[in-house]
Amino acid sequence: LTGKYPFTTGMAHSMVYYYSNWGLSTEYDLVSNALSDVGYSTHAIGKWDIGHAVKDMWPTRRGFDSFFGLLSTDITYQQHYCCDYSPVKG
Repeated sequence: LTGKYPFTTGMAHSMVYYYSNWGLSTEYDLVSNALSDVGYSTHAIGKWDIGHAVKDMWPTRRGFDSFFGLLSTDITYQQHYCCDYSPVKG
């Protein structure tokens, strides 16, 4: 999303889990910012695996007009969790 190698942005050392309090620094612009700057609308679909601990890391604060998906990589499409990360039965 940045056009940079992960090891140059601090993202190569670990996966961003649902309980992680870190992510890709907001000092890095994403391709969504560049596209928005020239008039494109931008939309993200899928797993957002570059950080979600604070709202400034969320896709709609990183240049995307909309987002539909999961904010964490520590979940699969077969796993479903509720607000306190306890498994949902059903």
